[in-house]
Amino acid sequence: MVWRWAQQDAGRQHSLVLTRQGPTPVPPPLRNAIAAAGGQVHVLNTQRGSLLAWARALREIAASADIVILHVHPYDVIPVLAFADKTASPPVVYADHADHAFWVGAGISDVVAGLRESGARLAQERRGVPPERSATLPIIMPPTERTLPRAQAKQQLGLPAESILLLSIARPHKYEPLGELDFLGTLLPVVEQHRQSRLLVIGPEQTGPWAQANAQTLGRVQALGKREDTALFYQAADIYVDSFPIVSITSLLEAGSYGTPLLSRCWPAAEGSILGADTQGLDRCLLRANDRAGYQAALARLISDTEHRTRAGKWTQEALKAVHHAPGWQRTLEALYQQAASLPPVTPLPESEERCLTDVVDLWLPHIFQAEPNLEQIIQFHLQLMPLRLRVANWIELRKANPALSPGLLLPEWLGVSASRLRLSR
Repeated sequence: MVWRWAQQDAGRQHSLVLTRQGPTPVPPPLRNAIAAAGGQVHVLNTQRGSLLAWARALREIAASADIVILHVHPYDVIPVLAFADKTASPPVVYADHADHAFWVGAGISDVVAGLRESGARLAQERRGVPPERSATLPIIMPPTERTLPRAQAKQQLGLPAESILLLSIARPHKYEPLGELDFLGTLLPVVEQHRQSRLLVIGPEQTGPWAQANAQTLGRVQALGKREDTALFYQAADIYVDSFPIVSITSLLEAGSYGTPLLSRCWPAAEGSILGADTQGLDRCLLRANDRAGYQAALARLISDTEHRTRAGKWTQEALKAVHHAPGWQRTLEALYQQAASLPPVTPLPESEERCLTDVVDLWLPHIFQAEPNLEQIIQFHLQLMPLRLRVANWIELRKANPALSPGLLLPEWLGVSASRLRLSR
């Protein structure tokens, strides 16, 4: 999104500051987009120092900017330290790309820009962001050029021309069943009933239930693992089925941009929440089902009704183009810039009373994120940022559970990064 932003907003100069890039090379499309925009790429943690030094460097870099956009990891405190003094910083916009997660930075952000309405609504209701400091900025998508007709793309995949291809692309954990939200269990009966249909899923490996489904359907259900060549599959698809229980909004947008109808499963009793798939563009075109029976009926109609499928695909493409592509997206961006420039600097958010909330989102999020990093992994991720005494003490504790823990983690991060870069250069 960052490099597409710089490419689309071509009338302005864009520079980029990476807080903890480490030894990982900056992706060439990102570096090239910033260079084309007349800006510079700064990598903070290659510089000698720690969090405070890097925060100071960020503030100095940003001093000449008209506006700062934070597109950061949810618990990255460097920008919070850098822009704590609002009298000495340009307007700050927080791109709320992780609206489903805990994050820091609301108190220094003049505008919090959700990527969807449910996220913006949550920021106001649960994060204390005032309405006048809330905005939405949809995910930007590049212009989509179909290079192959659907029939030819199917042919390259070895599929019969008359087959109806159902496609889904997401990280494997997004398909793990959660109660009645069972992706494979929901789709399998429909695929079995409609012999012309085939289901290809990129992300999960063909093991366990996926291997069983493959055998049960004589190969018409396939899990293909992780792949990079997704464009061919998108162009071959007749219908795109969103992952669930965890949705994949970017995949929906990419599929819909090719004129493919989109079907998604809503969470029980959580319609309109951050658990579902929504953006301003998807709200106009996404086909949603509230339960298993409704989902299966909607999918069966898409498979069997060619006219309905074609009409839905065309409308999907037009709806997404109006919101997520230029010039519509650029107009939304201009409004966001104007909003940030017109507001006085944000003041600290008022202290809110600690409350234990138990709505549907609160109850489901722990289940959804049970595979996320545990406390020990989070400590290890931050180990090289700690003062020496704490670094050594925590390293000793972590090593009890993981004897193979690298002694390199005892180095301060800037030195560890330098050492890693030296090894890579060799």
